[in-house]
Parts: sequence; C-alpha cells; structure tokens
Amino acid sequence: MSRHRGKSQSSPAVVLVATQRSHWGACRFPSALRRGGFFVVILARPRSLIALGRDRIRDRFVLLRSRRLVPVMRADLEHAIQGLSDLRIVPTDDGAHHLLARLLRDDTDRSAPLSPTLRSALDRSLGAADNVAMRTDKTAIQALAQRTGVDVPAGGPVESEDEALRLGAGLGYPVLLKLPRGAGGGGIALCEDAASLTAAYRRLVPDAKTPQGAIRRFMERLVLSDTPGTPSVQKFIAGETGISCAYAEEGRTLAVMTALVIAQRGPTRPATAVRLVRHPAMEEATARMVAGLGASGFLSFDFVIEPGTGRALLLECNPRPIQMMPLGPRIGADLIGAMRAGRSGRLEGPADPLDVALFPQEWGRDPQSPLLVHGIHDVPWDEPLLLAAMMKRAERHHRSLVSEGLAGPAEEPPVAPASWPALDTPSQAARVAEP
Repeated sequence: MSRHRGKSQSSPAVVLVATQRSHWGACRFPSALRRGGFFVVILARPRSLIALGRDRIRDRFVLLRSRRLVPVMRADLEHAIQGLSDLRIVPTDDGAHHLLARLLRDDTDRSAPLSPTLRSALDRSLGAADNVAMRTDKTAIQALAQRTGVDVPAGGPVESEDEALRLGAGLGYPVLLKLPRGAGGGGIALCEDAASLTAAYRRLVPDAKTPQGAIRRFMERLVLSDTPGTPSVQKFIAGETGISCAYAEEGRTLAVMTALVIAQRGPTRPATAVRLVRHPAMEEATARMVAGLGASGFLSFDFVIEPGTGRALLLECNPRPIQMMPLGPRIGADLIGAMRAGRSGRLEGPADPLDVALFPQEWGRDPQSPLLVHGIHDVPWDEPLLLAAMMKRAERHHRSLVSEGLAGPAEEPPVAPASWPALDTPSQAARVAEP
C-alpha cells in the first residue's frame, strides 16, 4: 500500500498528525478544515478514526508507520509535507504533540536536524519553541499561570510521598494528586484522606529505585521530549468545570470559545456534554496563557469555576484541537476561520446558552440522557463510515470503563436507537473492522 496518496495542493495546507487510532477529540476536525477552505493532509496509523472520512474531507493520506520510534515518525512527517507550501502542522493528540516537541528539541541541539521546510512549518504552527514541551506538563503550566496573573487552585509540586502528605494536610482534604502528564483524566487521583493519597502516590508515581520504576522512567524519557516532570498536589474545588478553546498566532489569541461542562462520568473525567456560553473570566485567562506561552495554533484550557466568587481557576492546557472546536461557528467563534484569515475573528455570544451532547460520550454515559434530544447531539450523520466506527469503538470503550469501575458491570453497552440509520452493511463492516 502506498504511504502517500491523494491530490495536488490547491489551497493553504494543514497536516493533521495523529498517533492514536480511537481518539474522539479530533476525528471531526478534517471535515471542518475542509469546509474552511484548507487542503487537508492526514498523517495517521491504519484505520484511525481521523482518517475514516470520505475523500471529500481529506485531500491526502500518509501512513504513520510507528507511534514510538521517533526517527521513523520524523521520516513520515517529512514525507507528508513534501511538495506542500503555505503549511501548518497540527497535533491531534498528546502523543503527536510530544513528537513535535521532541523534533524541535532535537533540531535545536542539532542531534537530529530537520529539513528547513519542516522546521519553518513547526515554528509557524506552534510558536515559541522553547516552551512547546511544557504545554502538556500540568505542574509547569500551573507555575506559568501564577507568573502571568492567572488564578489557580492552591497546591504545588511534590518531590516525595512525605512531601505530598505534608502538603495534603496543609491544604485540607479532599485533594487531587496529579502526574505532570496525562490525558482523559489519566494520571489524576481524587484523595479524600491521607490514606488514599498514600495509596494513589504509590500507584501513580514510579519509584526510580525499583526495576519497574526505572524502566517506566526510561520509557517516558524515550517517548517524551523532556524529562517526565514533577507530580503535584492540589486542593480539590467542587465547582463547575469550564473549557476554553483558542486559535493563536505568536502569542496573540485570534479567536476563543468557552463552555461549561454539564455532564461527565466523574469529577476528574472528560466532559460528555457541554454548554457553549460566553465566559469573560475564562476568555481573559486564556489570552494571558496564550501570551505567556508565545503559542501558535489550537489550544484548549481546563478550568474550575470557584463557587461563591466565580473566579476561573486554571487546571491544565491541551495544546491541540478538542471535540467542541468545530462547533464554534454556531456561537460566532470561528477558530478555523480565524486561522484561514490570519486575523482576529469577531466573537458574538449566543442569545442563549447552547447545550451540546458530545458523541459518542454522552450516548455511552446514558443512552436515555435528555441531553440527546433537548440539545444538539453532535453525531456525524454525514460521515457514515466514521459513525459506524465510533459506535463500534464506543462499545469497546464501555468494556474498559467497566474494568476501571467507572461503569457498573450490569450496565449494557450503548445500543443505537431503532430510529438511527442502519450502519451495519457488509461493506461498512469491512471498512471499519480492526486488523
């Protein structure tokens, strides 16, 4: 099979880099970019959700042959951008972001120089190269927020189990133990007391003095672009969770949208439904963080809204597109349009908040959820292959949630309502089947 097939470039190009096959967050992004007038190139593994769309939502596909071997991934990325001009590169998951950060580091120290075209595209796409790696580091992002005047929950980094216990006692329980890196709620533990904090620390933080811990630290350094970082303990705030999404160029926020989480499986788990709404405090904090990072490209930030004060307390940064980004035009916040125009987009908040059930997350959480019918259910009806694959993988995801104790064993996997179009034709089943 050819690793590089598709059309000739006819408009500004966006290369989407995906290392995960079943990541919900960006699988709708190619069609949104195509509607925005971009030439869409996808660098991904076989049968990735992001690559399942019809030809009308992507112009070129390049096979990513590995998700861990950096030299192979670098060669595939160089291959993907061959012959392109007016180019941006967008990581669609944390693994892709780690890869791009690693490539920038290796090029800067000249251990593995990049082609001038690739280096120029990365600088344009990501902004200030000296802090690209830290954007997924929760502990480092908290420190940057404090330096830029953005509010954060009380807490701080910890170097040992004893230090974690002292800080937890000082903050008062419950607290959150956070690894510096992790996505989808991974690497975060809600601790109600000292005993649960001790157990969580021993489970999550590798002890470099043990063989297992040393191997884990080595693998983290091999995959990540920097050292693994330092865990932190943070006061748990029982407030609403907020999300902002932005498009930026060289530290300037050109467009931003905000939302409040209205459904999720647990306090540290990703949103399954959101309410799109203007939130000035999150918008201001987002602009400050983007400026502090000198960032370019798509970023999102998670917040908790402090009860009583309404302050938006920053939790973490996700330096990539997330699922609600393509919905921006519905509320006058067109992030993709801002990238196409290269200038600030006019932001007009909706007359009323707009509730969105994210697919398949809210359907998987509760197939009878009223949000599926009373708000917007963001189902990709116009992409039947993608829809069929998402439904199939949602069943698998449900089984993993049962094994993690986040769904009861008596709960049935989500089943498509009879009113939904049939999606199990032999040709579709063959196209979405796992190897």
